[in-house]
Amino acid sequence: MVTTNRLSTLSNGLRALELLDQRAWTMRDLAEACGLPRQTTYRIVATLIDAGWAERDGATYRARRPTSGQHEAPPRSA
Repeated sequence: MVTTNRLSTLSNGLRALELLDQRAWTMRDLAEACGLPRQTTYRIVATLIDAGWAERDGATYRARRPTSGQHEAPPRSA
């Protein structure tokens, strides 16, 4: 069952990714554009970076396309 919290988290992450795909952002400006606290935005962006969907360049962040296999889902357990 999907909870509202999980949908909200996914929506926030997708919104951040959409914005990062438009241009480079500072964390402060991205948080403001997303309407989220900076710490929440930081965690979202850190997750996107770990998954290969975003990158940091100095003080700014932007979207990137993961390389093949980098964003594959883990195997499902039987």
